[in-house]
Amino acid sequence: PASPVTPSSYADTTGEITKAPSDEFAALNREDVWIFSVEVRSSDSTFTWQKYNDTTGEWVNVPITTAEDGFNANWEKLESGGARAKLIANKITNASFGKYRCMITTKGGSTILTSEATLSQG
Repeated sequence: PASPVTPSSYADTTGEITKAPSDEFAALNREDVWIFSVEVRSSDSTFTWQKYNDTTGEWVNVPITTAEDGFNANWEKLESGGARAKLIANKITNASFGKYRCMITTKGGSTILTSEATLSQG
């Protein structure tokens, strides 16, 4: 089960994030949709995608699963030496729409949050 994550803000004061996720639109029932990506300077970072729960007012980690209505994630090393992480919807459902962000943990153990990005039906 997804666990609540309560920190509200870890600003990127280091310039680690080179490309933050941006608002996107997706059609209901589309499959294998690359929703969001984030790029960072260091390929030694780890990435955890989070979705805002409107009911509880908390951010929760997006479970990565092969379930039809679940999400997949991957990352790739960039020629610049940085990395790009992607969040992919296995299938867009009504529950897919909402606000997302990425929590990045650097090799040194610092936690950085991206700005929020919204997935809307369209």
